[in-house]
Amino acid sequence: MAEVDVIEAVAERDPPSAASKEVTEPVDRSGLWFWAALAIAVGVVVLVGIRAAVDGWLPVGDEGYFALRSRDVFSRHPPLLGTASSASTYSGSPTSHPGPLQFFVLAVPVAVLGVGAGTVIGTALINAISIGATVALVRSRLGVVAGAVSAVCLLGLAWAIGSVILHDPWGPFAVVLPFALFVVAVGLAAGGEARVLPVAAFVGSLVLQTHASYVLLVPGLALVGVIGVLLHDRTRATLRWVGLAAGVTLLCWIPPLVQQVRNEPGNLVALWQAAHAEGPGSVSVQQAVYIVAGTVALPPFWFPPGFENAGPLYNSLDSSQRMPVGNVAAAVVVLLLAVATVSAWRRRDRIVLGALATAIVGLVLAWVSILRAPAYGVWGASYTRYLWPLSLWVWFSLGLAAVRAWSPSGRLGALGRVPVRAVLAGLTALVLVIAVATVPHRDTSFVERDGWQERAQPVVDAVLGAVDDLDGPVLIRGTVTEANFTYAPLLMAELVDHGRGFLVDDATVIRQVGAHRAVRGDRRPVAEVWLVQVPDETIGGRILYQDGGLAPAEAAELDDLTRQLTADARRHADDTLELSSAARAYVEEVHPEDVAKVQDQAATRPLTPQLMAEIDDTVGGKPLRWSDRRSDALDHVQVARWRKLTRQRDHNQVVVYLKDLTRG
Repeated sequence: MAEVDVIEAVAERDPPSAASKEVTEPVDRSGLWFWAALAIAVGVVVLVGIRAAVDGWLPVGDEGYFALRSRDVFSRHPPLLGTASSASTYSGSPTSHPGPLQFFVLAVPVAVLGVGAGTVIGTALINAISIGATVALVRSRLGVVAGAVSAVCLLGLAWAIGSVILHDPWGPFAVVLPFALFVVAVGLAAGGEARVLPVAAFVGSLVLQTHASYVLLVPGLALVGVIGVLLHDRTRATLRWVGLAAGVTLLCWIPPLVQQVRNEPGNLVALWQAAHAEGPGSVSVQQAVYIVAGTVALPPFWFPPGFENAGPLYNSLDSSQRMPVGNVAAAVVVLLLAVATVSAWRRRDRIVLGALATAIVGLVLAWVSILRAPAYGVWGASYTRYLWPLSLWVWFSLGLAAVRAWSPSGRLGALGRVPVRAVLAGLTALVLVIAVATVPHRDTSFVERDGWQERAQPVVDAVLGAVDDLDGPVLIRGTVTEANFTYAPLLMAELVDHGRGFLVDDATVIRQVGAHRAVRGDRRPVAEVWLVQVPDETIGGRILYQDGGLAPAEAAELDDLTRQLTADARRHADDTLELSSAARAYVEEVHPEDVAKVQDQAATRPLTPQLMAEIDDTVGGKPLRWSDRRSDALDHVQVARWRKLTRQRDHNQVVVYLKDLTRG
């Protein structure tokens, strides 16, 4: 078999000639390996979505609002906004994420398959298409080997995300892979590829409308792509692509613009006001560097368990914390980008310059976005999920720069000649290995979600069966509890999916589900559905469903642990818990302000299992001893187990009431 250099497929394609035809023919025949890699990468994401649907996945928690509003797209009240934004908590006015484009994309699968299967398969398809389109764009511009490498990288990111998140419609998760497609499209456009601009326009609109954390990244990077295209050439064909991208953008933003015109103030104005409102604190310049470095510059980068742990500073914001390794790693990445940019500038390599410009501007915008985002004492990774695909592009761009600087002509020179078919076979095998690792059920977000899923269907069945004979809408009510947060949005989506109406009377929920579902004079409910944590006789209705949150054996174990810990506390009624040197060192390093708090808690009487668990958690499970020195240390294993069972019970227990309002 004829052989060519691996980099031949990565180099920018020159006009075909007789010589080049002879060189590229084997690459074309090796295309089967590329398509196999692409099919595996796309197929595994679709597979986990189908598996979730077959397993009976239901949109519990906030996911229910995504399912509901996707179901509303083909109704008389299509959504004009995204879901509610947390900016409402400090901005002084209710705000939502910019637009409903995600709902419009999910509308067909939800209408065809229902709010459960439709949402989960639709979201998996969005992620699968994002991977497939990204790989296709890279192959089209950079060659078949680069396309296969991008398949490896993107499936590696999917593996890091976890199979459960690949079909989760929640905003911060749902746009990670679409944002990867957007970044790649912008990077190629900045290198002179005008045809990708409409793709960037649509996907960028999807990402930004779904989650407001991209408010700087999407417009800023889009501008990089447009400038790069126009610097390359301003022919009529190029301007047509720019105009088409502008038209796609305008079309995508019609619903938010309509909402803005109809309301005073509109959501876009409310978001602008929220951006300038005094939020709940922010991170320092140095902390923002640490957060960026934690994903982009430090292992494990975008690999597991990087997606769960999210770097060294995500779970604690301590202004006195110093992380020299973070500064050094960030400086190394900056130096590499600078060297690569200078080298590409000297070679007039516009493809590499476009990729590096996108990476550099993306990092700066990410850093500024972190500085502008609200900080609630801790820094959750969900605020900055854009760092994972951006990190991928940074290192992909550096690799591309190194390869093209080494062999501008597309040959490996001193490394010898390598069969493209062999390289593609190896990359395809790697894709297959990562795909197998991606398939197992893995949730990198909420450990309680499996318990919610187990109880979701019985809750839905109980309510649907009870309201089937009612002649009118039901009012969904409930106190601010885990049960209401978990199951109320799901019930709303299921009621609509089964042709039943519902109403709400809470202002925050009205913004989530649409003003046409608010209680008013001509819209009155015939019954109330209450979702509460524990039985409440004051509601006055009948119980449709009740679950204590634990299996019988677990409930018995929790009772036994509670008795043991309570008895232990009574035996030491005259003693206090003291921090060992390891416990004190842990608190002083992680939460130095909590040392006095722990000591006060230990002196509290009566010392309950709840207080024991809080103290044990604060000291990270490090040893705690009773002050009499005659007893063993506090049993960390018992306390940790008590805390786990209690948390499981509190998160999972639910009582559903139906109160008939037609009987006076």
